Amino acid sequence: MSYDSATAAARPGGLAHRPAVLGLLTAVIVVDQLSKWWAWRHAPLVQINYGGNIFVGDTISQWYADPTTGALLDLLDFGLLNVATLVLIHRRPSAVVLVPGGLMIGGWFSNLLDRLGLHYVTAPGSVRGAVDFIPLDPIRYNVADVFIVCGTLLFILAIAASTVSTNRSPAASPALPTRHRRGRTWVSGAATATCLADGSAVDVRQAFAGPMLINVWATWCAPCQDELPVLSAYASQPGAVPVVEVAVESDQSTAIAMLTDMRLNLPSLLDRDGSVRTALKAYGRLPMSYVVDAQGNVTLVNDPVVFHSVDDVRKAVGR
Repeated sequence: MSYDSATAAARPGGLAHRPAVLGLLTAVIVVDQLSKWWAWRHAPLVQINYGGNIFVGDTISQWYADPTTGALLDLLDFGLLNVATLVLIHRRPSAVVLVPGGLMIGGWFSNLLDRLGLHYVTAPGSVRGAVDFIPLDPIRYNVADVFIVCGTLLFILAIAASTVSTNRSPAASPALPTRHRRGRTWVSGAATATCLADGSAVDVRQAFAGPMLINVWATWCAPCQDELPVLSAYASQPGAVPVVEVAVESDQSTAIAMLTDMRLNLPSLLDRDGSVRTALKAYGRLPMSYVVDAQGNVTLVNDPVVFHSVDDVRKAVGR
């Protein structure tokens, strides 16, 4: 395994996530706008939603309908949607979170584009507003609304599932009052990972020769992202033990791009088949860190669960 940074293999990999997000948004907008183009010419119940809806109330609906306040609100919405898009790009969530998030943002963007002038193309002769044609009495909806509703529900479920997985209760993964669990030797059985730097297969039994610190993380895990820079800072200190990152439940390009954007210089592996996680018994919450001593004994770090400072790491590894 090469101990070069994943950035050596990935640059300009920091942009790898952007095409996926922008492509998803574009697909949603194209599908919605084509449906509106067709509906304006052929749907019997088509109407223009000039602003607001029953969910925001009459006052805000009137603000959106007014030419001046409506234009200001449109600009505000445009800014907020761009911020949401940047967050989706730079946080690099898993596909389970990214897809519904993209559907939701894309739907809002498409409806906003109607108000910003695209209605002149899809619905010539209409006033500024979204083209609604799906009847659910007493309201009309459009395809973008379907993307927004379904995307929002799936997004909330995905975030909730990720939160539960990351912050699993202590009963499912009990923390010991001492710093480590009792040392254990490396378990038997094959465990192979992929080196993020060059894509080569790595026999972790040879790569994890102690003393060293193994950190198990995932691209969708927020505490992991907070901890990674701390581990990188520790590894750069004189006398530090080697630190190896093992990404689990993560896409390779997403992991590479995230490490590149964070400018981390740590040996990094991807556990594609879960064999490393199984060998380490790294179940439950993430992140999880393990100290491997010179005799091959592996101990789980429980205090602290997440490293917040270089001193935290020093105490865990003993130097």
